[in-house]
Amino acid sequence: MILEDKQLLYSLLEDNLLFIKEGNHKRTWEYYYEQYHKAFCALLEVAKQKKYKTNYKFMPFLFIMRHSLELYLKGQIANISNKAVPPSHNISDLYNMANINDGKFLESFACLQCDSDGACWRYLFDIDGNRYFDKGERIEAFDACNYYCLFLDNDNSLTKDGIDKMLQWELTFHIGECSYLGVLGTQYDSTIIDLLHAIKDKLLSINDVYVPMLFLIRHCLEIKFKAAIIELGDVVKKNDLKKIYNTHSVRLLCDMLSSYIDAAIELMDDSKLKKQSEDLRSVTKRYTNLITSLDANSFLFRFPKDRNGKNSNFVPKSNCISEILKLYWESDLFLCFAVPVLYEAGVLNIGNEDRKS
Repeated sequence: MILEDKQLLYSLLEDNLLFIKEGNHKRTWEYYYEQYHKAFCALLEVAKQKKYKTNYKFMPFLFIMRHSLELYLKGQIANISNKAVPPSHNISDLYNMANINDGKFLESFACLQCDSDGACWRYLFDIDGNRYFDKGERIEAFDACNYYCLFLDNDNSLTKDGIDKMLQWELTFHIGECSYLGVLGTQYDSTIIDLLHAIKDKLLSINDVYVPMLFLIRHCLEIKFKAAIIELGDVVKKNDLKKIYNTHSVRLLCDMLSSYIDAAIELMDDSKLKKQSEDLRSVTKRYTNLITSLDANSFLFRFPKDRNGKNSNFVPKSNCISEILKLYWESDLFLCFAVPVLYEAGVLNIGNEDRKS
């Protein structure tokens, strides 16, 4: 995050624009769908400006669109009598269960990988460490965005004046531009900042989008931990590397990173840099603990129900977003630069980076 982003955050805090109204939260599919839908529409408005600002955040952009659809379909299934909402994330299966007879639906959303679980928009690798996409692939999302607007809002704004070639290009994404976990983390950072700007400009209220905002923040923390551990190179134990691809626990990842760098911090000769490193590590651990207390395994910020179909135990407090965003900003230096700074200080050994990242 840059200084401008920090100033944006402080401005929002000073104007009391990040406090959630308690008592409004609903643990229903419709409520979560509306939150994610509004977040996606805000991101689509940025795309409509045609300033080439979408390609560098296409992974969270496509995830939020896909997840909105998943929540919508599960809401439709929940409204059908005697039908339990399945735990599946497969859009094709959910579409068939929702009794929506629209021949264009699955065809239009083909770029979203409807027959998968959607993890390809949150991670670069599957649980076995295999890349989801080839680096040379290109994703054309204009048709999906247009159909999304037509199907859910009867909104033809993307095509009412004909096909806009510049907008088509704005919504054409290049996989090769997101080849590393650090870049993926930055994509999620950029999406958070876009939503904060929309709140600052009174296009949205935090009450409209706090659920997807919390997901984006939490996922950004998870990705940055994983990127920092992988940056250590082949000194990372094979079992730890396997855990990176399998876990969603930010506490486990925090402990794993600490196991490699805590001793290095203690070896630092520069007392000022050592104190700064210790302080930033402390903030990062507080941040990790707070996120873990709210959503330990990347589920409650995405779904209103737990894996058993019961209401989730997440209910936000009024200062939930504001406190998390402060720690999000303060911990960023440590998450992004602890490993290279310790290496440059000569106290941390890192190996070759010839493994997947």
